[in-house]
Amino acid sequence: MHFGDILTNGGLLTGSVAIFIILLIHSRTKLTKREIIARLELIESNKELAIKNRDIFDSINYAERIQNALLPSHEKIAQSFNDFFIFYKPKDIISGDFYWYAKVEATLHGTHQKEEVAVLAAVDCTGHGVPGALMSIIGSTILNQTIANAAMNTPSEALSFLNRQISNTLNTIKDGMDISLCSINLKSLQLQFAGANNPIYIIRNKKLIEIKADKQSIGADVEDAEIKIFANHIFQLEKGDCVYLFTDGYADQFGGNLGKKFKYKQFHELLIENYEKP
Repeated sequence: MHFGDILTNGGLLTGSVAIFIILLIHSRTKLTKREIIARLELIESNKELAIKNRDIFDSINYAERIQNALLPSHEKIAQSFNDFFIFYKPKDIISGDFYWYAKVEATLHGTHQKEEVAVLAAVDCTGHGVPGALMSIIGSTILNQTIANAAMNTPSEALSFLNRQISNTLNTIKDGMDISLCSINLKSLQLQFAGANNPIYIIRNKKLIEIKADKQSIGADVEDAEIKIFANHIFQLEKGDCVYLFTDGYADQFGGNLGKKFKYKQFHELLIENYEKP
């Protein structure tokens, strides 16, 4: 092979390598540009997402303030009871569960005599988070209407009224709530109770007494709103009795080593074990 041929072939080889490198660099440059654009778009998207998340959490946190403002204060409940506690821990900042309290003058059946009565409720609305919180506001508002209605003298009458009003308010939506509602005559210590799926517990001398609720929800069956009736239970309290109103949230919580539900048996044991403590 002549030297000129070597130079020619070598030049072609060098030229091919040079062209390949130029193409590679050009291709890599395009790829880098695409990566940069994609990363910039991702950063911008993350910024927008962060702003939306912040706005959502700001709204939910403000909704929590509104919901908490509707709950009765400890100071208000202390007007009727000097020994009580409230365990309220929403799962999603705002809650479908809520508690309610009022102090009213009730007319005793068969007489015109009025006596001071404390009325309390623990309510579990359909859904969690925002839907549940909306339901809780409706429920709390209607419960406030019951104490302004002179015809409402028993928990069962209040539940029937609540059921009709919830059904009328929600129209065809089959959502509602479970509730335990009781009134306590602060003079005679007579307790009256009515419940929709949620019972009431009284612990006396280390024994748990359960007053069962009716197996029906408030507002869930729009068609039966006018005919749904709730039983009214009367129970004579004694000094030293502990009364517990609750939703299913405590017994239904998951946890422990096996991640199972707490359940009602352990809930009963927990209450009996601790009821004599402050």
